[in-house]
Amino acid sequence: MKINKKIYFIIIPIFILFGLNIKNKYDEKNVKIPKVDNINNITLINVVDDKGVEKNTIYKKKDINRFLKLLKNSKRINKESTSSFPNKDKFTVIAFKMSNGGYIKHSIYEENNYVYYEEPFYGIFELNPNIKNSITLLDMFIKNDNKKDISIDIKNIEQNDF
Repeated sequence: MKINKKIYFIIIPIFILFGLNIKNKYDEKNVKIPKVDNINNITLINVVDDKGVEKNTIYKKKDINRFLKLLKNSKRINKESTSSFPNKDKFTVIAFKMSNGGYIKHSIYEENNYVYYEEPFYGIFELNPNIKNSITLLDMFIKNDNKKDISIDIKNIEQNDF
């Protein structure tokens, strides 16, 4: 009988700690952005009515690092991300081109004078409230010589065809 009680006193706390660890893992409050060393460049695509209309690319590591720091300073809100892109008429796709190949795509959009950063199926974060519009945010990091006017369907952006 005493051995069974000892086993319960050992096993139950292990299960409790394991459960708390899983809860913390899924209840993270921080953005999940790639490390600067793993990123070749960041492509920003302005989307209007499901069409990419303008593309900007950040190549310099210094600018990439500054952009990532801006995203890291965001605060999680209670809205959920339920799709690959926000259900908005106007938003900006952020495509991180990874050094090991492929892209990670997130979005930025403006709503009610706040700028939000959305990580698909993970969470939505409010960016620094001092930055009231996404165009100002993007122009802080991008020189005009990298801008290109485009016309790309959102489905092609999803398939990395941009």
